[in-house]
Amino acid sequence: MQAPRHSPALALRLLGRSLALAYEHLGMSLLVSVVWFFAAATAASLAVLMPAMVALPLTILAVAPVQTAAAYWANLTVHQEDAGIIVLIQGLAKFFLRALLLGAMHGLAAFLCAASIYMALAAEPFGIKVLGGLWVYASVFVGLTFMYAYAVMVEQDTTVWKAVRRSMLLVLDNPAFTAAVGLLATALLAAGVVPTVLMLAGVQGAGAFSVIGVMAYAGVSSIFRNLATVRLLQRYGAARASQREILQRELEEERMARLERTEITWHGHSCFTLVMENGLRVVTDPFDESIGLSVPALVADVVTISHDHFDHNNADAVKGSPEVLRGRVDRVIGGVRFRSVESSHDEADGAKRGSNDMFVIETDDFRVCHMGDLGEVLSDRQVMALGNVDVLLIPVGGYYTIDAEQAWRVVERVRPRAVIPMHYRTDGLKLNVSTADSFVGKFNRVQRMEGATWAVRRADLPAPERAEDALVVVLERG
Repeated sequence: MQAPRHSPALALRLLGRSLALAYEHLGMSLLVSVVWFFAAATAASLAVLMPAMVALPLTILAVAPVQTAAAYWANLTVHQEDAGIIVLIQGLAKFFLRALLLGAMHGLAAFLCAASIYMALAAEPFGIKVLGGLWVYASVFVGLTFMYAYAVMVEQDTTVWKAVRRSMLLVLDNPAFTAAVGLLATALLAAGVVPTVLMLAGVQGAGAFSVIGVMAYAGVSSIFRNLATVRLLQRYGAARASQREILQRELEEERMARLERTEITWHGHSCFTLVMENGLRVVTDPFDESIGLSVPALVADVVTISHDHFDHNNADAVKGSPEVLRGRVDRVIGGVRFRSVESSHDEADGAKRGSNDMFVIETDDFRVCHMGDLGEVLSDRQVMALGNVDVLLIPVGGYYTIDAEQAWRVVERVRPRAVIPMHYRTDGLKLNVSTADSFVGKFNRVQRMEGATWAVRRADLPAPERAEDALVVVLERG
């Protein structure tokens, strides 16, 4: 699908970006400007001996190879590729014949426009003078076309005719943006060339400003024209991409893909690290080494504690100066909402083991529920308080918590999209709990991960029609 047209305001931003790029490549920008300026000055000095209408086309023709070499350097600069002195020579050699042909077309078009305007304005009939006005518009169109043509030829490494034809289409399809680019390019030309012309004409004080043209004009102008051309071609999917740009794009896509997903890492027992879509790090129920498992290296922004038992409340082991959440909570931290829902650690309304807080951790479109040491089947009120759960972290080992059968009944009531079992027997764990096999066997879709981390987003989790169709993800302890 074709992207929307660029606004004239973008042209001004591209000029600012061009100045920044010229500064970043200051040495080459100065060299390009000096080479272009003296090539143009030499050609103009020779052409000045000829009639005025012939001088401009001949100057264009003579400068075209240098102009194209500068465009080649600017193109590499815009695409973040290495562009040293050798690039100018390479550009001159690679595009020399095409540059001469493009310069000839440019010069011929300029000559025809200038001659037509001159003859129309010199004629007596009013209708012919009006025709001269139309030729002025044609001259503007020609100027804007060749403003893009050199950059298009270099960007696409194409023929002269294709470069001119495509440049015409760019002008016609992007009139407002092109007009803004043309005005800014004209302003650059005036700032770069007029002071030198005035100095040669004997205007005192102009010499100080001529340094602008000698040292800066061609470098900045070449980058600006190439940057504007590349942006337009990108709109049609017709711009090339350098290896560095491809790598940067892939890295950015990879980074965005990671940010779009929540990473859930299981450290054993009921301890997880959740890295939310926005990068916020959450650790749930950190344990101490008395349970038989080594305490992992934990770093977090937020720690949730479902209850104050030794195998769930080792917040001191978590680095990063996290905020620790206990008890009744409903807060937003770092763009993530944390809600606790009260429950019991046993089937006797907490009389045996006390209370337990289930934590709902949610962003705009993703909700994870960590059930802590849940010891009861949920009531309607609790199910309603939890809301629609995408990923349910649920204890299944029994004895201290609900067992496999009770956990299944909880899943039937909550109806999450995905379930991760926790608080069950693993190698090294000293607690008397059962394995997760009985619970996992109740489901039709089971994904056993070869690692401790699962990266997930809501779009990857279709809502199951039945509880047994929920995705069960079994993580390795890490």
